[in-house]
Amino acid sequence: MFALAFYVSLKQYCRLALRLFFRQWQVRFVAPLPKGPVIFVANHQSAFMDAILVICSSAANPWSIARANIFGKPWAVKALTLVQIKPLYRFRDGFSTMRKNDAAMEEYAQMLVNGKSLLIFAEGNDDGYWKLRPLQKGFARIALRAEEKSNYTLGLKIVPVGIQYEDHAKFRSRVLITFGEAIPVVPHHATSADNGQSPKDNLDTDRLVDKTSDGLKPLMLHIAGDGDEYERKVAYLYKHHVPQNDLAAQLAADQAIIKNMPATVENVAPVRVTKRWPWWNPLFLYAFINHLLPASIISWFVKKKVHNEQFHSSIQYAFGLVLIPLFYCLQTGMFFALTHSGLWSLLYFISLPLSLSLTRRS
Repeated sequence: MFALAFYVSLKQYCRLALRLFFRQWQVRFVAPLPKGPVIFVANHQSAFMDAILVICSSAANPWSIARANIFGKPWAVKALTLVQIKPLYRFRDGFSTMRKNDAAMEEYAQMLVNGKSLLIFAEGNDDGYWKLRPLQKGFARIALRAEEKSNYTLGLKIVPVGIQYEDHAKFRSRVLITFGEAIPVVPHHATSADNGQSPKDNLDTDRLVDKTSDGLKPLMLHIAGDGDEYERKVAYLYKHHVPQNDLAAQLAADQAIIKNMPATVENVAPVRVTKRWPWWNPLFLYAFINHLLPASIISWFVKKKVHNEQFHSSIQYAFGLVLIPLFYCLQTGMFFALTHSGLWSLLYFISLPLSLSLTRRS
């Protein structure tokens, strides 16, 4: 009970922090989430920020499957288990770990049979490009094993989840989370009494992987190509990009640009958008001044110590979860020392996150 209470409380705190971290965080459901166990399969662009966003964007409380190398210490195993994260061993982690992987996948299949849900990033690792890479088959194997363990009566569904960042590495960016239509692991015809075959005869991992990939691509911006070809397409997109207030409409408009672009894209000079801060707004100035010191510390650390851009927003967010409340307490203590007023100090404390929230679209 303690573990679940801690998880739910942390989830609510993370939700509040996400609303302050992103200029706009929008969630869309193409269809209602199915009841019962689910495997959420999402694209992967920004380290552990992706998992936080997916988990906080619905009422579901899935267990996340993460690469095994973060479980190296006993304390890490306990901490990660407390927040419902389990390891998945890959061939790149070493041949000896593959035996552990078989046991882990058996465990995750049993978790699904027991009614729990999973979150898996099937591309295998994070990548900052606007494209869906080939999906690994692990999630499909877990799904099929769970159905097999339940004698094909589980009714397990796979829900594709599209994560679309405006800029995955920056604070105050915008992000759209889209939950797609559920994909049955066991097709309806596979359980039909007049089919004449067992459900197992109609199932295979490739089918599930292909259907999930097809379900994911419409939920995100998928720009095919590599190297210079990809960069030219992105530059073309920026040139014709028209900002939309609604992020679902923004995604649809950007997808239309990519779909209708010429077969041969000429070299286009990158369009650099300069952020104009509303210095004329006193509320913005109030929020800026009161958050300047912790924001500067976080920004310095990320620039000096975090060289992989995919981790920038994740590290900024994680540091902010701890550092911002600490500075709120320190600044409120200093305010009380100057004013000796409990009421005004309380109002000042409340004003700190409130000012940041009210200026989040700035």
